[in-house]
Amino acid sequence: MAAGAKRNSTCFLIQDTQIINDIMLEDLNNILNSGHVPNLYDAQDLEEINFTAKKDCQNKSLEQSSFNLYNQFLIAVKRNLHILLCMSPLGANFKTYLLNFPSLVNCTTIDF
Repeated sequence: MAAGAKRNSTCFLIQDTQIINDIMLEDLNNILNSGHVPNLYDAQDLEEINFTAKKDCQNKSLEQSSFNLYNQFLIAVKRNLHILLCMSPLGANFKTYLLNFPSLVNCTTIDF
């Protein structure tokens, strides 16, 4: 919400030691790949998203459909959210993570 609705530049830092289960990586994989996590927002959050995205739709002369409103929100998220994922390349976990979650490779910049 901070990156998309409030338009704040946000950095999310996570280390491999903080990963408790694979569901966390599945959500990160979704964020890296498409910019959103399915079923993350409730009705009140969606109202705030629609309210803040209406101005973007008006500026771009787009119809204010729910699809366009949410798409404008995702564009803002992609612009303002930066994810720093720090992982050790040693061990079997790293290889498993990369095989199960391809966006960790395809949608990132790897710095050794």
